[in-house]
Amino acid sequence: MFLPAADIPRFVGEGNVDFGITGQDMVAEADVNGLVSEVLALEFGKCKLQVQVPLAGDIKTVDDLVGRKVVTSFEVLAGQYFGELDRKSGKGVQTKIEYVGGSVEAACALGLADGIGAFSFLFTVPALDLQLTLPLAHPQLTSSVRLSNLPPLPSSRPSS
Repeated sequence: MFLPAADIPRFVGEGNVDFGITGQDMVAEADVNGLVSEVLALEFGKCKLQVQVPLAGDIKTVDDLVGRKVVTSFEVLAGQYFGELDRKSGKGVQTKIEYVGGSVEAACALGLADGIGAFSFLFTVPALDLQLTLPLAHPQLTSSVRLSNLPPLPSSRPSS
């Protein structure tokens, strides 16, 4: 049976299916409270949870996003991460986390957010003025490094 990757942790955790294959990001985001265990690491499909912010802006560290607005399709993980940053900041503010199911990378350019949280491969989005930035700590997930001034990705369109 084929199911969306995000549904598998819940179906396994609730006992609807005996086992499933999905990403660690999906299991962590599903927050299934120990109802799912990893029995075999397949070791393919590497990705990183990262924060992206506009290149030209006042946000230089992840702490600069405390109390601001972040959109993501991983609101559980982002909420946990920024909740801890909010507490540590001592500012008495809460970072607003909002769910966006698609086109997360466009959120800053559209004025929907100050930053985004996304699982992604290492890339830049020059057209949207975004940069991969700022490591996020999570025990199951790989952290990232700040990248800047990378050349644009080569076009896959044939020349005419």
